[in-house]
Amino acid sequence: MITDIVEVKDESDLVLARSDIARAGNVIAVQLGSLEYAPAFGVDLKFFLVSEYQFQNQSFQAYLINRLVESQVNVVQCIEVIQNFMNIYRFEIGEPGNNTQGLIR
Repeated sequence: MITDIVEVKDESDLVLARSDIARAGNVIAVQLGSLEYAPAFGVDLKFFLVSEYQFQNQSFQAYLINRLVESQVNVVQCIEVIQNFMNIYRFEIGEPGNNTQGLIR
């Protein structure tokens, strides 16, 4: 279990909390190699979108789940929704059996 610093109050302790949903959103939103201080953080969306190869949707979904797990985000479930010629992946994040779950879209 990883905890993140979510607040720093003047003259008091740091406020720590689990922020798996925010971390998952950051992993998916950041292009791999774009951060100078953490080049291995994020996903390589350009490769999947601009590549001359065509990928199956399940391969892309598995890649996203793999990148999330490498960033220590527990993916409980991934739901694929097809709307208007677009695939939308919804990830349920959290620990199984724990009520602190969230949904990232």
